[in-house]
Amino acid sequence: MTDDPPRYPGPDPASGWPPAPPQSYPPGPPVDPFPDASLPGEPYPGATYPVTPYPTTPYPYPTTPYPTVPLAPPAYPASPPYGPPILQPATVTVVLTPPSSGAATASMVLGIIGLVFACFSCGIPSLLAIIFGHVGLNQTRNNVMSGRGFAIAGMVMGYVLIIPALIATAYLVSYYGHVGPHVGPAAPSPPRY
Repeated sequence: MTDDPPRYPGPDPASGWPPAPPQSYPPGPPVDPFPDASLPGEPYPGATYPVTPYPTTPYPYPTTPYPTVPLAPPAYPASPPYGPPILQPATVTVVLTPPSSGAATASMVLGIIGLVFACFSCGIPSLLAIIFGHVGLNQTRNNVMSGRGFAIAGMVMGYVLIIPALIATAYLVSYYGHVGPHVGPAAPSPPRY
């Protein structure tokens, strides 16, 4: 025997593919990976597992009791035995709130309307919110009426929105040159041919 590697014949020119290498040993039967089981995961035939039934008697209790710790006496006195409830006179607290200022509420509502419809209202709700806010502040000065926070909130929204609204209105008037529909001489008609 020689230690030369096997020689393969050249490619078959008729098929275009090289020939298969020669077999050095004859092929055997396929090997079963699970020789003793019929399917993977099933127990081996003839294998038995011990069956342990559940105990029918209860578990034994300990013969010695658990150690007990004596409880400390209560730190508070015992409550009296139940009896009729002790009735106490009911206290009624009457809180009189001053009436709300309508001008302060109107200032708040107009400030919100001016905030929501700032693009379409030209600052009119903001101006009214400022006016009603000052009237509401005068009415709520000495806690005669409530609603001072509404008046202040309406005035703040009015002052914040009046300046941009006036600038936008002045820009629109200067751009279009008028506020209402154009009234004037009609445009000349095109010539007739």
